Amino acid sequence: MAAENGGLFLSPPFTDISLDIKQPEKAFYLEIGNNTYTETVFDISVVDFGSLDETGGVAFLTVNNDKNERKYSLASWISLEKQTVTVMPGKTEKIKVTILNKDSLSPGGHYGAVLATVRTAADKVKDMVGINQSLASLIYVQKTGGEKPNLIFKSWEFSKNIFYFPKTVKIRFENNGNVHVVPRGKVEIKNSQGEIIAKGIINGDSGKILPESFRIMELPIENKVRRWNRPGIYNMDVSYRFDGRDEFLSMKTKVIYVGFEGVLVVSGLALITALIVTLILRKIRR
Repeated sequence: MAAENGGLFLSPPFTDISLDIKQPEKAFYLEIGNNTYTETVFDISVVDFGSLDETGGVAFLTVNNDKNERKYSLASWISLEKQTVTVMPGKTEKIKVTILNKDSLSPGGHYGAVLATVRTAADKVKDMVGINQSLASLIYVQKTGGEKPNLIFKSWEFSKNIFYFPKTVKIRFENNGNVHVVPRGKVEIKNSQGEIIAKGIINGDSGKILPESFRIMELPIENKVRRWNRPGIYNMDVSYRFDGRDEFLSMKTKVIYVGFEGVLVVSGLALITALIVTLILRKIRR
């Protein structure tokens, strides 16, 4: 996969790096490509990023950002082999990126991005408005020697329509540790016999939650049983963990289900009962 923009691409779109506390540095390569018909010049730079909101988006940070976000910065410890790259049509070029493991880089998570910005020839397009195109590759670094991963279940939200089982569930997690985590788990709806009626997988796309931030994850719930389900009270359980921890934690709640089939059955029984009562009353009057 690659970050693409109009035939230009930067690959991979993100890189996970584990950095041992005794390791002096760690290098890797990004590939920048040009699938257009013209030569393209890119300016290469680095920037920090943090959580944009609770939906999982990222925001590139400036020097004016919150001090709490800045303690997870990475840009100051990234060294680029080159700051300018020229890519011919149909060709690719590699960019060497090095993470410098200085003492000033604290253990835990650090987050930065390499930006490849298309250089516009302003002198050739004086009568045109220039728009800077940028491609980004996100870098997730975990430095060992003091990392404290943690994941907290805060709340969940789902439809309480008695005619349907929930079709989606939104779960709000908090990461109050000092390194990013990847949640895992499932949501199950079970009947009184423990049979799984419906199920959903948490974080199927392996999204990350950055340190000291919240994220809402929405998961679809798939019906596992196609036959008619009895009206009643069902158990809905969520079990969750994060990559690197084997133990699951869980939360439970109840779901009231009637269903359209149940309404039809109840309505039918009520109609039959009404007819029987009517016939009995007629006989009594006679």
